[in-house]
Amino acid sequence: MESNKVYKKFQRNRAQIAQFYQQITNIADLSPELLTESVEELTVALEELNVAQEELLQQNQELEQARIQVEVERKRYQDLFESAPDGYLVTDGAGIIQQANLAATELLKVPQQYLVGKPLTIFIPTQERPIFRSKLNKLLEEAKISEWELNIKPRWGEMFTAAITISVLHQQENGSVSWLWLIRNISDRKHAEFAVRKMQVAETANHILAQELRVQQRLETALRQSDSRFRYIFEAVGVSIWEEDFSQVKAVFNKLKAQGVEDFRQYFTEHPDFVSEMINRIQILDVNSMTVQMFEAENKEQLLGSLGQIFLPETVEIFIEQLLAMAANCTLFSGETVVKTLKGKLLNVLFTIRFPEMEESSDQVIVTLLDISDRKKSELLLQEQSEDLQQLNTSLTQTTQLLSERNQELDRFVYIVSHDLKAPLRAITNLSTWIAEDLSEQLNEDNFHNMTLLQQRVQRMEDLIDGLLVYSRVGRNDTTSQTVDVNELLDEILDSLAPPSTFTIVIQNNLPTLNTKRLLLSQIFSNLISNAIKHHDRPNGRIEIAAIDQQQYYQFSVADDGPGIAPENYERVFDIFQTLKASTNNENTGIGLSIVKKILESEGGNIWLESFEGQGTTFYFHWPR
Repeated sequence: MESNKVYKKFQRNRAQIAQFYQQITNIADLSPELLTESVEELTVALEELNVAQEELLQQNQELEQARIQVEVERKRYQDLFESAPDGYLVTDGAGIIQQANLAATELLKVPQQYLVGKPLTIFIPTQERPIFRSKLNKLLEEAKISEWELNIKPRWGEMFTAAITISVLHQQENGSVSWLWLIRNISDRKHAEFAVRKMQVAETANHILAQELRVQQRLETALRQSDSRFRYIFEAVGVSIWEEDFSQVKAVFNKLKAQGVEDFRQYFTEHPDFVSEMINRIQILDVNSMTVQMFEAENKEQLLGSLGQIFLPETVEIFIEQLLAMAANCTLFSGETVVKTLKGKLLNVLFTIRFPEMEESSDQVIVTLLDISDRKKSELLLQEQSEDLQQLNTSLTQTTQLLSERNQELDRFVYIVSHDLKAPLRAITNLSTWIAEDLSEQLNEDNFHNMTLLQQRVQRMEDLIDGLLVYSRVGRNDTTSQTVDVNELLDEILDSLAPPSTFTIVIQNNLPTLNTKRLLLSQIFSNLISNAIKHHDRPNGRIEIAAIDQQQYYQFSVADDGPGIAPENYERVFDIFQTLKASTNNENTGIGLSIVKKILESEGGNIWLESFEGQGTTFYFHWPR
């Protein structure tokens, strides 16, 4: 805009000067005063003209600099566009390709010069084209950035899934638009979940492959920099390196392609001697020191013959895949195979082979081999151990099932035995009661005492049978966990035990609430409190119950001020059927503390006691949180 103003001013000054010039040509008709005035005006006009000319010159320079900068930016954009790692296309509103970068041509497998002018729909699978056109029409209506996932079918090769991002590049006043398409191959991402589940051995192999590829990349860079540096790396690197001449092989393949051969796998099948011929046509130019060591050669010359001396049938199979990769113009191929040393030793190797680009004149191929025999042995050992573990798991499952069946049989047996044992005991109890009632007037005090003692012993036998039932089932019955308030649990236990009113029972405030097996914890507290009451030597005894939070578990305690326990009996009290007093003096079965210990051990806890004779006893136990 500023340059236009300067130009118009320049034009006005030129017209004014032209007018003055016309006046000067008629100077003979002018008076001296008019002549002087005309000269002065002409001088001013010339000065303004010079100023305008300078301004115009400056504007031209600025415009030239702006043009150069725009050209630089355009060139930079074009370079970025061409060298972008992702595929970029520019199309018109109908999807006709106007521009494509190198990555896009690589994805679509079409040379850049032949891609322009082609409709994008030809690379969409036929059955998906109606959906593509529908999305394209919607895109024309909305004219905003969109993201799609499409299946792309290149000119040749396998179809792949692509992530597409479309944005408006520019929009004309007439409503026509150009679209910028970003195309990214996400087929690998679709299979990522499978890769995540690979075994650690496979991950190690990938790591080794990546390491070997980095070594090869460093090697290739060194080759381009200097021969001396190449020789150093070639000899010093810790992998086997083979430099091979594929010129004869490449010539044969070019000839076959010119003859129209496309399916080389089929061609190999129809010509069984072709692969062996290709092996013999490869010339080994050089190997490094690691190769001499790995293949048990005395010198390099022993390895510069035919590759056949290190090949096995397995090697030939992977060599066929190498030839197919070369025929498909792949520049890099890797895999695992088996080779043999000159002394016949078998080696598992991870190999990588780099073929020259099609436009490169060189026919030399670099092959690297990494000995992975130890890793393969580890994989085989791991597989054997896995099979052994599977067999062990199967055996364990069968044993567990058998044990479950035996436990069920034991439960039924115990139930039947307890029922059969209790039946005569109940008969004795009933009979003694009837005798005492029927002969109450004929029995003296000793007879009544003996009858009472008989009934107590029968009741003790029933309690003993019940205790044995509980003891046999500890750790074998599934008990679900639930929220348990220990304060409420103890209230229920004391209510069922009904201790003498002369006893004082103190419960610590704010005992914990925890998610646990209520029945088992109730059995522990019931037995400990019941024992404290039964074995107390005074009617006015005192029992204190407390708990300490010790992070992974709670430490509960039940303390009494009874007669105490001698140190030599600390362990004995937990043995089944063991009592510290004669059975004629109490109704203890000798099972209660055994049940407590068995419950705690089955639940991952433990129990112990502290006591001094005449000073009471405190039982402590750990209960998991």
